[in-house]
Amino acid sequence: MNGKIDAKSAVQTAGSFLKRLFKQDGRVNGATLLPIRLTLIYLAFSVLVYAFGPFDWTTSKPVLFYSLLLLYMVALWLGYRIGIKKTFSVSIEWSTSSTDKFMPILSALIVINYLIYVVNIFRDYGLQTFDFPELFRQMAIGIKDPGLGYHYRYLRIETLQGTDVIGGTVFTLVNYAWGFFRYPILLMGMLSFRKLNIWGKLFMVLYLITMALFYLSIGTTIDVLHIFLLLELPAILSTFNVWYKRKLTGRHVVKLAASLLAGVLLVFGYFTWMMVSRGGINNYDQPGYNVGGVQLNENVVPKATQPT
Repeated sequence: MNGKIDAKSAVQTAGSFLKRLFKQDGRVNGATLLPIRLTLIYLAFSVLVYAFGPFDWTTSKPVLFYSLLLLYMVALWLGYRIGIKKTFSVSIEWSTSSTDKFMPILSALIVINYLIYVVNIFRDYGLQTFDFPELFRQMAIGIKDPGLGYHYRYLRIETLQGTDVIGGTVFTLVNYAWGFFRYPILLMGMLSFRKLNIWGKLFMVLYLITMALFYLSIGTTIDVLHIFLLLELPAILSTFNVWYKRKLTGRHVVKLAASLLAGVLLVFGYFTWMMVSRGGINNYDQPGYNVGGVQLNENVVPKATQPT
């Protein structure tokens, strides 16, 4: 009898803990917790794809590897919960005047962010000067055939060093430092787009267009997903906001769902097209195939456009 009582008590205790962990309590409601829940679902899904997906990855010390991943996700969850329950996370509110003063600064940062990004495109293509005709020529080759663009870049970055391109090692160090600001600036630019000045809006749009063309020219896929997320983020956060205020209607849900569905279909279509261009989609299901086993027909590479 005591064993049954103890078991029942343990189940109730565990249920109470999970309820406190996942349900709203005080200032922490479902809308506030949804971002971290979605993040953890995404991380868990990526681990499952890694472990049971079509590619045969080699994992050294798997027990340690997966234990560290699990601890990371647990720490991320606990850190988020502790953070949003602290007083400072709900007491700091920017006034309208403070926001208006910050917008010119944000617009200037967006311009700087774009210029640094353009320099890095020249560096990625192995150029030592701002040779725009050569840059456009190489990008056009990749956009026309992303498989060739991907192959070119793979050969190029094998031997490419910071000292060989514009800015040298100094700009490599700049990139390390600026990496902490690049995506926060992009996120703030998307969320505050309507409040930016004309230059901020112009260079924000130019950044997204340039980023899309560059990733297309080098035949990559994951970064296109980043563009999709940047474009969808304002709509997602707006929906979270009305949900947090308990004003969410069916119309909000339908609009967000339609937007996400359209974006997912476009990203999936792009990914499929890119894999076909690179040849991977034709080979991944072959026995013993690994992600590094994608074979490209090097004979189709025009000699005049081979990277140096």
